[in-house]
Amino acid sequence: ESKALLADYQAHVGKMLALAGESAEDSARHAAAVVAFETELAKASLPRTEMRDPNKIYRRVDPAALAAMSAGLSWAPFFAGLGEPNLNLLSASPEGFFKGLAETLRKTDPDTLRADFRWLTVHTRADELSKAFVEENFAFFSKRLQGQPELQVRWKRCVEATDGALGFALGRAFVEREFVGESKKVAVEMIQDIEHAFEAGLPGLAWMDDTTRTRAKEKATVLVNKIGYPDKWRDYAALSLTPGSGYFANTDAAIRFEVDRLFNKIGKPVDRTEWGMTPPTVNAYYNPLRNEMVFPAGVLQPPFFSKDHPAPMNYGGIGMAMGHELTHGFDDQGRRFDGSGRLREWWDPAVVTRFEERTNCVEKLYSGFEVAPGVSVNGKLTLGENIADFGGIKASFRGWHSWAERNGKPGPMVQGFTNDQLFFLGFAQSWCSLQRPEFSKLLATVDPHSPPRFRVDGPLSNFPAFAETFQCAKDAPMNRAQRCEVW
Repeated sequence: ESKALLADYQAHVGKMLALAGESAEDSARHAAAVVAFETELAKASLPRTEMRDPNKIYRRVDPAALAAMSAGLSWAPFFAGLGEPNLNLLSASPEGFFKGLAETLRKTDPDTLRADFRWLTVHTRADELSKAFVEENFAFFSKRLQGQPELQVRWKRCVEATDGALGFALGRAFVEREFVGESKKVAVEMIQDIEHAFEAGLPGLAWMDDTTRTRAKEKATVLVNKIGYPDKWRDYAALSLTPGSGYFANTDAAIRFEVDRLFNKIGKPVDRTEWGMTPPTVNAYYNPLRNEMVFPAGVLQPPFFSKDHPAPMNYGGIGMAMGHELTHGFDDQGRRFDGSGRLREWWDPAVVTRFEERTNCVEKLYSGFEVAPGVSVNGKLTLGENIADFGGIKASFRGWHSWAERNGKPGPMVQGFTNDQLFFLGFAQSWCSLQRPEFSKLLATVDPHSPPRFRVDGPLSNFPAFAETFQCAKDAPMNRAQRCEVW
């Protein structure tokens, strides 16, 4: 299957080059050369599982060290072309890739490199080009790889593109309409409950010593929360969009604006108020370099959250996501950063060993989940997300109970269910989704997240409170006798 896929990819590259104006003979020849060139670069790259180690993907060097790593490649013209001729410090890793890049470039003829640049140009900008480019790009990357039967309608594609270009301007209007009233207040109260619940659980971790426990609490205490929208909105005054100039030209202007914005950061203090997602985005993240959690207004919507939802469903939905992102600060990657975002080891070595014993259990558990016949979840690749799910459900459940205690232990909020059952239903429903088999197989090889089904079944089948709430029989599939536990 992989050989067939590679052949289809090469054919796609050839078709795109032909659309760009190459003859049939040249496009076929160049496609073969480009795929061979990219394959060599892939061989020099780290596997995705190894890239989960922050120490392997961060190396601070000066231009001289970079040149040494890449066997004498001249980087000065490259930095000058970027408009940064005096750049004197950067992160360049993994070292093996730069060595492989230099070796591959030395044995690759200029004609192939020019063809590769042409291919990369039409590939990255395909959606802004003519219909033939759009449809060919869709045919391989969406239909062939993901099983998507038809191209998304134009207005939806335009909405996504506009969010990428002007997301904070549009986000301001979105917030004013969709994140109103008590929404932010309710969300802030929830996240405070979940943070307190996480800290309250630290003394019960027998594998952690007192010194590391104290440091973990200190890190959790200084964690920054960003809820809904930024305090300071992005200024788009330097972005000039011209009606009638065309989709490509306006997208080009937006790209240039963003590149200039990023390059203007060089040599300046870090702006800790900045957001990495636009307010309408249906997602959230934890940033270990800033020790912050960010929850855009887009994800603070049903089914994850509503100020009018029963509290247990909110805690099971967005509350679980809050606990998940918080736990990322202490998963196999996040734990390597201290409270100020510095990459350093602040755990006792014996604690690290006991922690890894527990994470090995999680890795093995998820590696046993089958996505499709013969295709399993990669427990090592998805480890951080799975640890975060395990910790998130515990912290959010404790947080929900704190809310209930504070509000007089209310009776059932929805007829036919206990409030604890509502909590778990809110969690499970937030992950209801449909995926085509082709897409599921693809994600199993590249996505650090487990499939939605296992993001529910994995943590809940290892969580005693779930089995008690639904009175699961002993050794039932959702009541494992041998449980994994980390946080």
